[in-house]
Amino acid sequence: MKRRWLFALGAAAGVGAVSAAVARKRRDAARLAERGRKLAEASAERGKNIVILGAGFGGFNTASALVAALPPESGWKVTLVDRHNYHLFTPLLYHAATGLVEPSHILFPVRTLAHAPHFQFREADIRSIDLKERQVHLDNGPLSYDILVLALGSVTNFFGKEAELENVLTLKTTGDAVAIRNRIIDAFEDAESAADPMERRRCLTFVVVGGGATGVELVGAIRGLTRDTMGRQYPSIDPAEVRLLLLEAMPQILAGVDPEFGQTALERLRQAGVEVRLGSAVERVDADGVLTSDGDVIPSRTVIWTAGVKPAPVVERLDVPKIRGGRITVDPFLGVPGFRGVYALGDVAASIDPKTGKPLPTSAAVAVQQAKALAEILVARLEDQDPLPFRYIHRGELVSLGRHEAVADVMGVRLTGFPAWLMWRGFYLSQLFGFKNQLGVALDWTFAYMYQRDTVRMDLPTEPSHQRPLAEPAAGS
Repeated sequence: MKRRWLFALGAAAGVGAVSAAVARKRRDAARLAERGRKLAEASAERGKNIVILGAGFGGFNTASALVAALPPESGWKVTLVDRHNYHLFTPLLYHAATGLVEPSHILFPVRTLAHAPHFQFREADIRSIDLKERQVHLDNGPLSYDILVLALGSVTNFFGKEAELENVLTLKTTGDAVAIRNRIIDAFEDAESAADPMERRRCLTFVVVGGGATGVELVGAIRGLTRDTMGRQYPSIDPAEVRLLLLEAMPQILAGVDPEFGQTALERLRQAGVEVRLGSAVERVDADGVLTSDGDVIPSRTVIWTAGVKPAPVVERLDVPKIRGGRITVDPFLGVPGFRGVYALGDVAASIDPKTGKPLPTSAAVAVQQAKALAEILVARLEDQDPLPFRYIHRGELVSLGRHEAVADVMGVRLTGFPAWLMWRGFYLSQLFGFKNQLGVALDWTFAYMYQRDTVRMDLPTEPSHQRPLAEPAAGS
């Protein structure tokens, strides 16, 4: 009897839950239909096309949120433009450069949104933007807009020293990542056969310029690759011969975060055998190595530049309000002052933090939050409602320093070592788009941890991105 009562109660609870879910789904459908009706009326008067330039964190997340929020019958179309048909998960780009993940596992096809009838993707290079005529000039034809979202991302900033730094590698694209991996493999191959001890030392010296999060994480990953995996595959090379340097022009690494956080990372890197030089700017990089501002010459065949970024070239030519460095000034609603219907976010936007009075950093975390907020702002304005301004919520910092090493500061809780390393991996795995990519990266990490990293040289066209002709990339941010 007791079991029957329990079964009856459970069945009733299940039926109630199903009924509630059905009712909730009907209410959501009704609200979406009503929103579609209102927007359809508005679109007849104000236009229909929302154009988003750039499929990075800012652009792709904005497009995804808008496609979900705007019903197909609303009359509004979302058009996403990028020179590539994929979204690149840049936080794991250095893992692709050091054999920890396959490059394809951090690429997500943007046409997965194509199932929505009101979504369109244009694979094209952006030549210019005419804000007066409300038109974007692409290499495959013009594109008119009613609302424009600038999410073009950034390119490598050489601070006016392009000629002096033509021999450096960069890390902005999958091609860059493959080029770095090939260069490291070639360096070991050449070192093994080098008869000259100085040439052998030059081959086994790896220099990363820039002590931001990208440079710090990259040098830690190179350490794991060169001293563990490569050490086993090249037994004639003593791992102690490998020299790793991180050069930073500022007096601290990870500038912009808590100095104590940066100091912890600095100590961990030095304990791991990385030579960290603070206040050391780079004057020139040639075939022989690096010349620093203090006159020191570092013989090296592998120099990777991660010292800074700047907005994409097409943004530089826009006659809009900007701050020093070229980022576009935006209001609290991410709109560009003086240009109705034009918005900017991510690396191209200078969104001011009201707490500090300074622009928010150029990071994926900022771009993702801006994208979600901008989608809500646009939908509210299309419905003739007052939107809420964008407010960035800083949730902390996570920086990987190599195998079993990381530093974390999440909501005031600080961790170092293995716990921080696990947290770092868990967080970024959860942020990847698509279950296939999540599974692929998880398996790559497992294989690299249990066995060894991938050290196959990829004979692909890998011309560094900063040396390719820039036809105005819509790299995203």
